[in-house]
Amino acid sequence: MNFDPLLAGDRNYNLPQLEEEQKRLSAKIEQIKEYRLPQSPQSPVWDEIDSIVAGMSEQELQYINSNDEFRDSSDNITSILNREYLRIMRPIVEATKDGKNALETHLTLLKRLRKVARDEVNRKYSIMDEYLETSSDIPFDEFIKAKRAKKNPKNNKI
Repeated sequence: MNFDPLLAGDRNYNLPQLEEEQKRLSAKIEQIKEYRLPQSPQSPVWDEIDSIVAGMSEQELQYINSNDEFRDSSDNITSILNREYLRIMRPIVEATKDGKNALETHLTLLKRLRKVARDEVNRKYSIMDEYLETSSDIPFDEFIKAKRAKKNPKNNKI
């Protein structure tokens, strides 16, 4: 039954529907609290890095960015950031309808491609094994041409 609590007067508001909705909302609030990042108002190392970079000229930045050691260090930090971002975001994305659909589509594609890749790799290695066992005395491309000729004898007649 629908009712307006403001117009209901002194009716009992502890209806089962409202209690269920309250439980659902409480669970959602707890879920959101779980995803909160620990807030650290200070990040002195990041702040110092930012202040140094902000004070550099374009030429200085170009020079630093061309340094292999600096690029390796930056790549390492980027890798850690990506890892932590994914750790936080994966459950959030999977909890959304479009995220779940996209992940399920990706999973299906990955399973299909894994099978195709496995078959292709096995086919290539089985041809290589055959070549090594039976025809290693001739160049590999000649072996392949001979195999193709055996498969399609019509194409060999001119």
